[in-house]
Amino acid sequence: MKPCFELADVICRFGPSFLDRHNPGFSQQKALQAISLCRTAALGGHKQMCTHCGHEHISYNSCRNRHCPKCQNKDREVWIQQIKDILPKSRYFHVIFTLPDSLNEWFIAFQKEMQNILFFAAWQSLEQFANMSAYLGAKTGMIAVLHTWGQTLTLHPHLHCIVPEGGLNKEGEWVKGKKTDNRSPFLFPVIPMSRVFRGKFLSLMSKILKNKSDLKMPSIKEKHFNIHIQPPFKEMEHLINYLGRYTHKTAISNHRIRNIDDEGVVFSYKDYRDRNIVKEMFLTGEEFLRRFCLHIQNKGFRRIRYFGIFASSNRKKLNQIRIASGQAPIQSIKKKKWKEIIRETWKYDPDICPECNKGIMVTVELISPLGRPPPLNRNRIALNCK
Repeated sequence: MKPCFELADVICRFGPSFLDRHNPGFSQQKALQAISLCRTAALGGHKQMCTHCGHEHISYNSCRNRHCPKCQNKDREVWIQQIKDILPKSRYFHVIFTLPDSLNEWFIAFQKEMQNILFFAAWQSLEQFANMSAYLGAKTGMIAVLHTWGQTLTLHPHLHCIVPEGGLNKEGEWVKGKKTDNRSPFLFPVIPMSRVFRGKFLSLMSKILKNKSDLKMPSIKEKHFNIHIQPPFKEMEHLINYLGRYTHKTAISNHRIRNIDDEGVVFSYKDYRDRNIVKEMFLTGEEFLRRFCLHIQNKGFRRIRYFGIFASSNRKKLNQIRIASGQAPIQSIKKKKWKEIIRETWKYDPDICPECNKGIMVTVELISPLGRPPPLNRNRIALNCK
């Protein structure tokens, strides 16, 4: 069901005043503009006609911006299928690395550097424990997805990671961890790893950001560097599908926006501190956009990263693991097109006529972009206000 309100409506109504007051950066301006234009005549499109009943439908082009809530479903399903085709058969843990909110000021001042530090500190911590003979004594891997928001759009940097229960030893053999049986369903001890994670993060932070800021380093305790390790799912596909929700998720979906008026925005959120009850929050339009822009990444920043045996440079070793477990090499796997994936996953054929359910929708006319705004500048967002 199409939502009654969209993020594009918020941008259109409050974008100019937000820009005048907060002066967001170029990446934020570009994302806001793209979202406001998504699936409108400004970007052009195409007309389709049914081969059976003659039903016509006009589809406008998507903006394809990774922060747009309308452009992520297809990419998410494609990513899920790719990961299922790459990962070897094994049990996998869902590991979450969370940082204290006392570092938020640093994340705002040094967004790219702090996010890179989070990735590196998490991987170095996992790698250190994996190399210990008491736990695994082998080379492991990690697929990490960065999230920076909480339910109320506040800054909340954390990583969602997929980590296998085993790894490659020095002889090139796949071995399982010594602490991953049914009696102890955890990968590594959480409290010691949290302390290592804290030490590595602060060390990297001091090294990379030394003499770059007058901000004072906050006093942080080990308990504020939380690591949560969930017991593995019974099926690998279940964990991949679960994590897939986070890979191409935006800070807020259109369905969560409940109302927009001249004063601001009402949206729903889940209160994890109160039995996960769904509540509603009101924010002024400018504050809503300010919070949303906290989670817009600069161009070229990789929010999904692969480490260890899952890195592209280790594809040969990953193939050895797959072959040993009876799976086909990665190179021999046929890549599926997005329409094929949609048919298998959603049981929906995007080519079938929605009117008669018999004919095929074919493109009969291309629609040129209409009224595309001028290029962005530092002084004004060109919005597609209706």
